[in-house]
Amino acid sequence: MRATGKMLYLKALKRLDPMLRKYLMNKMFLRNAGLILGEINNYSNEPGQFTPYFQYQIGPYKDDFVLYFPKLPNAALYYNSIFLKIWAYNPQV
Repeated sequence: MRATGKMLYLKALKRLDPMLRKYLMNKMFLRNAGLILGEINNYSNEPGQFTPYFQYQIGPYKDDFVLYFPKLPNAALYYNSIFLKIWAYNPQV
């Protein structure tokens, strides 16, 4: 398998010295570039490993103020669903 630039970048990022990672995370341009390109993800991929700020249930979708998921969500899906629900209740101008 041929190593792509993205794969090499990920390997280098994992081996970064903690001081260098701190430096990169304090530079907004580098931090945003990493987030946009999908290189930096501080969320756990394990289902249920997040702080539930809003009530959620496992089950079919209903049009109310509760977040509904077909199965236990991971952190990124949970947080994205919060903003989707807020957007759904925001009156469109």
